[in-house]
Amino acid sequence: MKIRNALIFIIVLIIIIFSVVTVTLFFTAKESIYFILNIGILASLIASIIYGLFNFLLLKQPIAERDELKSLITEFRKRELNGIKNICHKFEQNPEYWNGFLASATQKLDMLGHAFTTWTHEPHKEFFAKKIIQIIKNEGTVRIVILSPDSDNTKKLTKRVGKPYKDRVNETLQFFSTNIIPKLGEKQLNRLLIKLENESDIPFMYINNGSNIIVSPYYSKAIDSKDNLVIQFSLESKFGGSYSSDFDQVFSQAIEWRA
Repeated sequence: MKIRNALIFIIVLIIIIFSVVTVTLFFTAKESIYFILNIGILASLIASIIYGLFNFLLLKQPIAERDELKSLITEFRKRELNGIKNICHKFEQNPEYWNGFLASATQKLDMLGHAFTTWTHEPHKEFFAKKIIQIIKNEGTVRIVILSPDSDNTKKLTKRVGKPYKDRVNETLQFFSTNIIPKLGEKQLNRLLIKLENESDIPFMYINNGSNIIVSPYYSKAIDSKDNLVIQFSLESKFGGSYSSDFDQVFSQAIEWRA
């Protein structure tokens, strides 16, 4: 129906243009004002035809493409309603993405993961330490849960993955002992809470900067998780509430660590 209407519109314009051209050339003196007006009308009509053809030929979308676009818009709206802000590859994001996420933390930082050794090396090491110290000195709270170095779950993970997770955990704890704890006062240390998980295998990485949450699930059997996905959503979303609640439960039952 739209194609038919467009063709009728173009045919009518062509008839009008033919009529204007005939009147202008054969019945209007070139020196008169009417000749100039007819030329202006003719130019406008030609421009209308060009614009119509451009929209019809270049901007016309097949029905399948329109339906696909509608489907994508619907999906994006669902994500927005669910508070999902980003879905990406875990290790394809540049350091600025991760440091930027932590930079947004001012009064709160919660982290749950196997060891977080990535944060204790360049290019994150210096920024990570400074950010934790900044949050603590601004009277904020930092809560971190990692594997217990001598627990059975750590031994099982080491055997399955083939990487020494006991050493990784101890490396992270040493990082805090060397780069963070000496720079905090006694009262400030009460707001740096590091705990060790003895029971759970910790099935996902979790970072909460006080307004948004990043979750990245670990594999169950695969050796490496560097190809895994990352999902970012708002703390106020349904997902945010459920993961935040789960973290609180893990944190409450984990064992406190002191240097």
